[in-house]
Amino acid sequence: MAPSARATGGALLALTAVCPVLAGCDSTKTQSARAKLAATREVSSREPQLVTTPSGRVEVGAPTLLRDRRSTAVVVPLVNRSGATLTDVPITVGVTRRGKEVVFNKAPELGWFQTHVPAIPANGSTTWVFQSPPGRGSKAGDEPFARVGEPANPAISDAEELPVIRTQWMPAGGDARAPRFGVQNVSNVPQVGLQVYAFAKEGDRYVAAGAGTLADLPAESTRSLPIRLSGDPGDGPFTAIAIPTVFR
Repeated sequence: MAPSARATGGALLALTAVCPVLAGCDSTKTQSARAKLAATREVSSREPQLVTTPSGRVEVGAPTLLRDRRSTAVVVPLVNRSGATLTDVPITVGVTRRGKEVVFNKAPELGWFQTHVPAIPANGSTTWVFQSPPGRGSKAGDEPFARVGEPANPAISDAEELPVIRTQWMPAGGDARAPRFGVQNVSNVPQVGLQVYAFAKEGDRYVAAGAGTLADLPAESTRSLPIRLSGDPGDGPFTAIAIPTVFR
């Protein structure tokens, strides 16, 4: 069964990377495939991205809009109703304002994972976050929306199972506006541009959220990452999930 993209609890283990660089233990064919995927994402991200036709395989939960004076975050729960792991899944988010849609993430030159969910496990779920740059975002009265489309055809990536990435809040390593998390790659698949999403909740309600990126996370290694939250985070506790971006 494919592992869930949700964070796994328990203490993180300090591991020594078996392959400290991407080229260390992988075949030339594997290295080439990873380089091709990274290049495809980079080139494709230069074009505007907009989902107009929703996927029939992904159920989109009610999005949550979180605002503060600096930025806006949109939290989107997603459920994959199919038996196939979905990767590089396009997503459009924004708000309805005075009866019109204002899309947050269709402009060209946004990062690929500001317009795509890295992966959703087969018959599983995950939560994705869009966070606006400082000084941009929503207004009072805005209502959030989200649409998820089908991955590109032909697909730019695929996965049978997802590499396991664990996260844990490090209370002593940050503050309420930018809590720090330990991120552990339990798998033998090195990660590049790893996406990490952090949350603060009161009961079942999100009160703050943010998105962060680890430039690289070698196989069987752990690194830490602070994530700036939008909304009103309070004093925690905080949680995070990491969705892998490299699948084999």
